Amino acid sequence: MSESRPSLYPRFTWILLAVLIGVGALGQWYIRSLHQQLAARDARINETTQQLDDTKRWLKTSTDSEQGLRAQLAAAQTQLQSTTELHGAAAAAAAQYQQDLAAAAAREQELTGRVAAADERLTKAIAEANTKWAEKLRIYQLGMNGTEPQRAALITRLEQQASAAQTVLDRANEQCRSEREQAEQARQGAETQLTAQLAQTQHQVDEDAQALAADASAKLAQEGLLAEANGKVLALTEELQAGRGALAEQQQKYEQALATMRIELDQAAQTLAGVQTELSAAVATATQAKQAQEQQLQTAEQRIATLEQDLKASAARSEEDLAAAKRALEEARVETQQTLEQVRAEAEQSKQALAADCAAKTAAAKPPLSTRYPGLKAQQTERGTLIRLGEDQLHFRAAVLPKGKNPSLDRLAALLGEQPNLTVRIEGYTDSAGEDDANLTLSKARADTVRQALIDRGVASERLSAEGFGKQRPIADNATPADRRKNRRIEVYLIEPAL
Repeated sequence: MSESRPSLYPRFTWILLAVLIGVGALGQWYIRSLHQQLAARDARINETTQQLDDTKRWLKTSTDSEQGLRAQLAAAQTQLQSTTELHGAAAAAAAQYQQDLAAAAAREQELTGRVAAADERLTKAIAEANTKWAEKLRIYQLGMNGTEPQRAALITRLEQQASAAQTVLDRANEQCRSEREQAEQARQGAETQLTAQLAQTQHQVDEDAQALAADASAKLAQEGLLAEANGKVLALTEELQAGRGALAEQQQKYEQALATMRIELDQAAQTLAGVQTELSAAVATATQAKQAQEQQLQTAEQRIATLEQDLKASAARSEEDLAAAKRALEEARVETQQTLEQVRAEAEQSKQALAADCAAKTAAAKPPLSTRYPGLKAQQTERGTLIRLGEDQLHFRAAVLPKGKNPSLDRLAALLGEQPNLTVRIEGYTDSAGEDDANLTLSKARADTVRQALIDRGVASERLSAEGFGKQRPIADNATPADRRKNRRIEVYLIEPAL
């Protein structure tokens, strides 16, 4: 550790010397940059001083001609002021005309809105009247088929609704008259006001045009300014004429809309009058129907009283007959019950004796199928005689049998032909490999294939049934290929009819 410290000192010395040299070089470079910047600044100062001298000379020259320019400027300003005053007058006239035209348009829009609102209220009143009339007719039709209190309530309600409808009609007519009067007054006022404003505007424009033409001819020597002023006057005149035409057109539209609204109001009044007439007729018809219903009701009550007396007498006789019939029925039921129990006992004894006799005869006369047909290699089970067909007998390709003869199926078909009283249940099975749904589908398809093969060999289809069980009920472990081959099988159950 102590030996390594002296060796570091020379390195630190050289590093410090290099840093000092770099700092010195950097200082020299910075000093040179400062000298260059100072030289450039002096050059710019000299250039600026030269420009300032040039500016002073130009300012002196400009000052000499300032008085002449001011005189020319004063004359130009006087002429410009005159022209500006003329243009201002024309512009003010045009602006006033535009304001008058906008006010007329706003007034027209307001009147149009009020007409539209009145039209909407009228349409709504007509629709409400039609709806109420339809509802009243429906209530009237229902009430004619109802009870006496319902009819009385209907007539009272119709009278109240007729009074309310008359009140609404009077109110609607009054409101429509008020709206028409207000609209007519507003239209007349607007027309008078617009006519006066247009006349005043025209007079003002004409005066301004004359003044503009006189002043322009007297004060403006340039034909271009005069032509421009005349063009503006013509443009203002054309705008005034266009405004008058638009105002006349809007006034004509307003008058047409007002006439249409009046016609619709008259039609609505006629419709409401017709509805009121029909309502009065309906009330009269309901009153007549009420009287007729009251007479029918009295007749029906008298008839009901007579029928009630007859019914009480018949009920008394029926109760006596019913009591006698119940007594006879109870006696017959007891006797029948005793006879039925006796017959059941005798039938049960006969059935037991017959079953024992048949079983003895069958056991002695007919041996099982597995014994009678040893070539089928069948075995007797509780579910019937089982014939198991493996892959080595059927040679399935998926769910399809190979074409040609099949000895196992041929022998089975021959047996079923000899025993027409047998029914057959065909069950298909697979090994445990694969998905359960796929195995179930495959086993069902193979069972159906065997069933169809037996039908093709002459066995009636109604004697055959087929079902698939997939990997259920294995007869061997699925651990080896041989065991899985055993589980891939078709089981055929031959079922004999019960004796």
